[in-house]
Amino acid sequence: MPFKVSFYSWRIWKKRLPIGKVLISNKIFDYVVCWCCNQGAQESIEHLFVRCSDSKTMWKDFVADGACKDNSGPSSGAYCVRDAAGRFIYAKTKRLGYCTNLMVEIKAFRLGLEYCTSQNLVPLTMKTDSLSVKKILDGLWLAMKVRKIWRLMEGVPAVVEHMLIVKPMLTFKSYQEMQEQY
Repeated sequence: MPFKVSFYSWRIWKKRLPIGKVLISNKIFDYVVCWCCNQGAQESIEHLFVRCSDSKTMWKDFVADGACKDNSGPSSGAYCVRDAAGRFIYAKTKRLGYCTNLMVEIKAFRLGLEYCTSQNLVPLTMKTDSLSVKKILDGLWLAMKVRKIWRLMEGVPAVVEHMLIVKPMLTFKSYQEMQEQY
């Protein structure tokens, strides 16, 4: 990662950017609204980088899913990356050996995050259908295997979201069918 990107990320993390909330807390201004959009929202890091309608055009959507035949059975993972307009950027599936339901979800998430960071596809909105994975990545639950994902996420502007899905993106059977086609 280039120094200017990591330095900028550090400034965001430490709240060292001269944005509205910082200027107000330093008593430079009384009130500052976002000039990028017409929402009249107070200028904050969350608004500028996540909620603002103009900032949403820069974010990439990343969806990861894992599936295994039985808990601790043969498993595979998949991820898909799209731009802010929903246009396809990249997708991949991979066999992940024998592991539990939670481990296959975490491994699929890590594979996708490794790809996105190596290709500089940031900032990211990372989505998973596993609430357990979201809670682990948010730091609410601790899991040793997730530390590598945390290290990858350091300095990367990204948020993790839980999404409720009715039909899984990848099943073990659909993975086998894809392998037979190629």
